[in-house]
Amino acid sequence: MSTEHAIKRIFHPTDLSRSSEVAFHHALRLAVEARASLTILHVGSDTESWDEMPQVRRTLKRWGLLKDENDTEEFLTLGILIRKLMVGAGDPLKACKEYLEDHPTDLVVLATHQDAGRMAWLKQKVAEPLVRAVGEATLLVPSQCPGFVHPKTGAVGLRRILLPIASDPDPAQAVRAATLVSRHLGSGEMEFTLLYVGAADMPTPVARPGRLEMGSYRARRRHRGNDPCG
Repeated sequence: MSTEHAIKRIFHPTDLSRSSEVAFHHALRLAVEARASLTILHVGSDTESWDEMPQVRRTLKRWGLLKDENDTEEFLTLGILIRKLMVGAGDPLKACKEYLEDHPTDLVVLATHQDAGRMAWLKQKVAEPLVRAVGEATLLVPSQCPGFVHPKTGAVGLRRILLPIASDPDPAQAVRAATLVSRHLGSGEMEFTLLYVGAADMPTPVARPGRLEMGSYRARRRHRGNDPCG
C-alpha cells in the first residue's frame, strides 16, 4: 500500500460468518469515509446464494447514510464502488492471492479465526498466510472482538492506537499506515502509543516525542529481556 496517498481500494475476503460480518462493517465504514472501492470476495459452494453475501445498501440504510436502499442515484452520491465476487468451492487462500495479483489493493480487511464459518477457512489458515504472501497493509479484526465500528449505527469509536515497533522492519511505514487509517476513521484527537521492547535505543524517527497527523503520540520503551510478547 502506498501510505503517502489516501485509501482508494479495499479488499474484504469473507466466509459469511459472524466474525466476517464485523470485519465487513469496518471495511464498509472505511470505504465510505475514504470514498473508495470495496471488493468483497467469498469462496463458497454451489448451494450458497448471492443473497447471503454482505448487504451493503441495507447496512448503509441502517447507519442512516441512505434513505432508500433501492435508490441508485442516492447511493452514487456516497462516492463508493462495490464489487461482489463469489468463487466456487476451492482454496480460499489461493483465490485471494490470485485476485490480488491482478487487482492490487491499498488495504485488506478480514476477520481472523474464521473457523466458525461454514467454509472453516482457518482450518487451513488463511489470514496469516495471506498477509505474508501479498505484502499489503491489512486490518485484521479478531474473532469475538466487537471492533471499533458500531454494527447498528456505523459510529466509530477509535481514539487510541497501540503500535508495537522494532528496528527491523522499519517502523516508519507502520506509523504512516496507522495515521492514514486514523485520518479516515478517527474522530477528533487521536492518541498513538509506540511500544518498543529491547535493550537498544528506540528506532528513529519515531523515538522523539512529537505529533503525528490527526493527533499526538508518545514513545514508550519497555525492556523485558528479548521477548516482545513478554
